[in-house]
Amino acid sequence: KIRGAQQEDITIQTSYAVRPTYGVEGKVSGEPVMSPDVQVIDANVMVKSYTDTRLRGKISLSLPSGWAAKKGGEANLMIHQLRGVQKLPVKLVVPAGTQGLHTVMVDVSYNGETTSTPMYVLIR
Repeated sequence: KIRGAQQEDITIQTSYAVRPTYGVEGKVSGEPVMSPDVQVIDANVMVKSYTDTRLRGKISLSLPSGWAAKKGGEANLMIHQLRGVQKLPVKLVVPAGTQGLHTVMVDVSYNGETTSTPMYVLIR
């Protein structure tokens, strides 16, 4: 027990936040507009490390039917700096006439586990 100057009991409280090892964010560049032709949409995937250790794994994209990744569909995850960031430029090939809100899943495999984070693509 800890006692104060007046011999009263003192209570010590602590807390902590549990944070994931990494965070994933995907963003489309600009505001894509429906095209009668096949179009390429630029995007970026960013993986942020929240740990003091190096991260090595895989990044891959799960695409809507008919879509393809011209660049960035699969990549190695390598963050060597403590609490570092890896940016992955992505080029999505979208079928002609595609419009509306679509979901591209960013899958990150690390330490034997895979997490999936949605990246929303709005084509007006």
